[in-house]
Amino acid sequence: MRSLNCASVRNAGVPEAGTQMKVEIARLWADALESGKYKRGARRLKDRTGRHSALGILCELHRELHSGMAPLQTEGASYMGEGLLLPRTVLAWAGMDLFASQGPLIAVKSKLTRQWRAYAVDVHDFMGASWTEMARALRSQI
Repeated sequence: MRSLNCASVRNAGVPEAGTQMKVEIARLWADALESGKYKRGARRLKDRTGRHSALGILCELHRELHSGMAPLQTEGASYMGEGLLLPRTVLAWAGMDLFASQGPLIAVKSKLTRQWRAYAVDVHDFMGASWTEMARALRSQI
């Protein structure tokens, strides 16, 4: 298996590691994705059944590390006025571009074409990538 830092990943459009968000937060996020603490959902930061998107888990980490923050809601504006995307406060805390509301870019090898493609983390929730795959990408590419 090729390293996720190989030229194929860079050619897919993923910026150099360490440039999209704070590395320590990417590692915390990867650990949370693999922790088994959260049930996988999609399309909402947190849905009615308590399931989270990958972005919702990052919001949960933000809330846990900042005392006094309201918990994620399952209706309407789930966290800090957002229901689907990352709030600007979370983006700033994670060291991400304030326009990266779908999360950082990570590369995944297409099962059909065998080519690397870059997608925002939010898109991965809809592509069927496992949280383990997303965590591995966060650790190696971010």
